[in-house]
Amino acid sequence: MKRLEPLNIAHADVFDACVSEVSNGGVKTLFLLEKARILAEFDGYGVKAGSNNLYSSVYCDRAKPKQVIIGGLVKEDFVFLYGSCMVKKPAGRKFYDKIILLAPSGKCPLCGFGHATTLDHVLPKARYPLFSVLSTNLVPACTDCNKLKGASLVTKDEQALHPYFESDVIETEPWVYAEIIQDTPVTVKYFVSPPPEWCPEQSRRACNYFSDLNLAGRFAIEAASELSSLISFLKYLKNDNSVADHLSAMADGERDIRLNSWKSALYQALSVNKWFIGGGFR
Repeated sequence: MKRLEPLNIAHADVFDACVSEVSNGGVKTLFLLEKARILAEFDGYGVKAGSNNLYSSVYCDRAKPKQVIIGGLVKEDFVFLYGSCMVKKPAGRKFYDKIILLAPSGKCPLCGFGHATTLDHVLPKARYPLFSVLSTNLVPACTDCNKLKGASLVTKDEQALHPYFESDVIETEPWVYAEIIQDTPVTVKYFVSPPPEWCPEQSRRACNYFSDLNLAGRFAIEAASELSSLISFLKYLKNDNSVADHLSAMADGERDIRLNSWKSALYQALSVNKWFIGGGFR
């Protein structure tokens, strides 16, 4: 996962822009009447996220669009505020697009290889509609990560990593690894092993993140494609030392770019695998 700096904008500006696009006069009035309370909830989200307590947020039931969320506003009002007023209307869409642009090089910060073309709700809007247009609840993502996240209730044991609020150790300490499977063709198995000094909650969030997005399987697919090209290249190197030097240089380079990416883990595993270096790739 790639940590992100959240959009540098007041929550009220995004809220006001989206509400300005609401065509139903009665609903718009309700949003304006409840603005102070909604913004207070937005501030509370930041406090909870900063202390990894988002699971304590009030949630709503499934498939109940008329469930009251705050004041006279119901669930479908907040879902509409995002789906129609933030995604489709100009005043809100400009903030939607700005959040998309937070993705490094246009790549999904959750998986690292998909194209960031949509926004993922960290707390799903189906269960936490109050935060539908809260910018710090919206993360740029690829469609695969967005779909895999689903709309499950967030519990204390099921919290995952939050790109805006995680400690920098997520990027500065290794915890994503790969294992080379000696087979024909060569395959790769990915797994996570958080450092022992991490607190249990952070380790659990990292494991949940990896599992929720099926990154073991998706990383393995990316690795298979990379290996195909790599092996074609390695066949032209003169000896095992040349192979080892190349893999070591690739591992160092990938770690400098992103320590816990699928590619970094792949080359790190290859660079120390004597079987592969000694001709196993052939």
